[in-house]
Amino acid sequence: MLRDMSERHSCLAVYCFMPDHLHMVLHGENCHSDLWKMAVEFKQRSAYWLRCNKPGLRWQKGFHDRVIRRSDDLVAHVRDVLDNPCRKGLLANWEDYPMKGAVGCKLEDVLEGLPW
Repeated sequence: MLRDMSERHSCLAVYCFMPDHLHMVLHGENCHSDLWKMAVEFKQRSAYWLRCNKPGLRWQKGFHDRVIRRSDDLVAHVRDVLDNPCRKGLLANWEDYPMKGAVGCKLEDVLEGLPW
């Protein structure tokens, strides 16, 4: 589903699903990319899936978004997302966490600072 939404809206994504929430860094591939619509559509479709398949689990209302400017260190933001399981005490090394990854790009390339 995340892959489908990313492709539909021309977005690349780095994600980390936590036990009770999700962290994502989205990057538009071109001038037609719509990150807002991608996030809203992903949330709507995944909420429907949750309602049908995991009764009792729900997304919170709304979400927090932040624009990462060119001057910001994108790699630092991605590492911050990936470090969430470690900060929550789920494991010692984020690389061992199974619920993280990237869509439309290689996570390793993003962490090396290569262009998305």
